[in-house]
Amino acid sequence: MLSRAPRRRLQAEFLRDHALAISGLLVDKLGGPGVHPYQPAELFGANAIGSSKAKFTLGKGDDLYRRSIYTYWKRQIPAANIRILGADGRTTCRTRREPTNTPLQALVLLNDPQFVEAARVLAERAMREGGEGPGERLAFAFRLATSRHVKPEELGIILAEYDDRLREFQAELALAKKYLAGGGQRVAAEDLDIAELAAYAAACSLILNLDESISTS
Repeated sequence: MLSRAPRRRLQAEFLRDHALAISGLLVDKLGGPGVHPYQPAELFGANAIGSSKAKFTLGKGDDLYRRSIYTYWKRQIPAANIRILGADGRTTCRTRREPTNTPLQALVLLNDPQFVEAARVLAERAMREGGEGPGERLAFAFRLATSRHVKPEELGIILAEYDDRLREFQAELALAKKYLAGGGQRVAAEDLDIAELAAYAAACSLILNLDESISTS
């Protein structure tokens, strides 16, 4: 029965924690005050109830990579990416969370600073720990994300994406630099080839958005 169970997408907090964990960004510290990871600062000023001076101050360092359970959440202003990924609001009591699947969620997984940064750091990890050459490195990233070995036909698709992005970034290094600087506070590794790192980051973003990466069975 377990082998035939329907696949279900990970819950909102788990999606974020999963991306942080496999990239190596997740901070395992237990306890402490709430933290302020990436989210639009405008939400607090526009939606705050009570004080009109309510402001959002982005965290720094380890605070950006704590588990989602530690994310500070005003009752009427939930963390934007977690809310979009299906977490319920806290203005009313809910006894169960309904599974959701919307196009906006795909945009978060592809473009939110937390996930863009995680893909880039996963790319750095694959380049350092994944062996020699794109095949071994992307297979390493795939196994981290899905907990299984990649099939040859699947690896071929990911390698094709990598090759396309590599040619694009090698032809325009300024574009590669812009891509690597496009998400998060963590600075991209300076000892790795810019074009290669950007191409691996794009491929790792693809891997993080696979159905198997964001689902559990």
